[in-house]
Amino acid sequence: MTYSTKPTMLSLLSRILELEFGESRLQHYGFFEDSNCVSQNTATELLDGQHRFTHCLDELVRKNDANVVFLLVGDTLLQLAKSMAETGKSVYWFGSKSLMNSDIDALVSFQYAGEDFLASTNPSAADVLIHAGSIRYLDQMALISKSRSLLCDSGQLILFSEFLVDDSCIEYSTLPNLTSFKQLSKRLGFEELESRDLSASASQTLKLLCPLLEKHGAVLAREAAENSNLLADMHAEILIMRDEFSISRRGFYLFVLRRESNTFYEWADAEFGDIQSFNPLEVADLFEKSFNVDFDEELWNWKYVQGDGKCVVVRLDKQSEIVAHYGGAPRKIAYFGELSMAI
Repeated sequence: MTYSTKPTMLSLLSRILELEFGESRLQHYGFFEDSNCVSQNTATELLDGQHRFTHCLDELVRKNDANVVFLLVGDTLLQLAKSMAETGKSVYWFGSKSLMNSDIDALVSFQYAGEDFLASTNPSAADVLIHAGSIRYLDQMALISKSRSLLCDSGQLILFSEFLVDDSCIEYSTLPNLTSFKQLSKRLGFEELESRDLSASASQTLKLLCPLLEKHGAVLAREAAENSNLLADMHAEILIMRDEFSISRRGFYLFVLRRESNTFYEWADAEFGDIQSFNPLEVADLFEKSFNVDFDEELWNWKYVQGDGKCVVVRLDKQSEIVAHYGGAPRKIAYFGELSMAI
């Protein structure tokens, strides 16, 4: 996660947590689904739940051997990365450089890997990759493909994120589709070892967060004029999220996946890319062979670039030519009298 001087909902959340607890690095959901965890509906329970979730991740990590290379992605995982490095584990961490300090820099086993996970080439063969995806919604194809390229054979991907569980409503969502995620991860050579539905814990976290917005609203409004509007937006979004969790449209899941070297899927080792990964002329030959008509670059740009088109291209490897292209252009339509979107 990257921070800027301009206030955002994420930076506002960080400030709310800092005002309440004196720390803001745990920007993820808590963990409350335990027989020994009795809900008190207090702010302290929120922080305890977040620490419990980090402890849950730590338990998953402890199952690995000592000589394992770990790659952690996300600001909220910095504390876990630090504690792992303190025990001698080899750790690479992606996140906001502004969160680094001299204590972390002094750790021999800790290496800062940068802010852009998708653009990284280091390390080239991690054993375990933990990705915090519950705040920002990364494109799932890019995320899985990049994770595959950075993991060694039989390496594990531990990922927690919100997903769109029920896509039966004709309604736009920024969430990655749960069914698509499972299908795509399998097609890209990952075997699902474990999945946990933590939606109830996520809903409880939001319930505990709402009073903090009210409690610290006045202070935040005094700090920056933009904060008042952001607070209203955050409150409205949290209400939508709570409603979607209650009707099981939205879910929060933790997955443990294993990268398989020998898979029966023909395209498991193929390289997938989005519209930013190629030049339009690279698809000209494929287009002309497929449709037996000349490729019109201006028409392609009108449809995909100017029209906010979405597409996926496939190469047999990073250096090969494009062998498949799949895409479409979104258009606003009237669907039985209601505004909607079509492809």
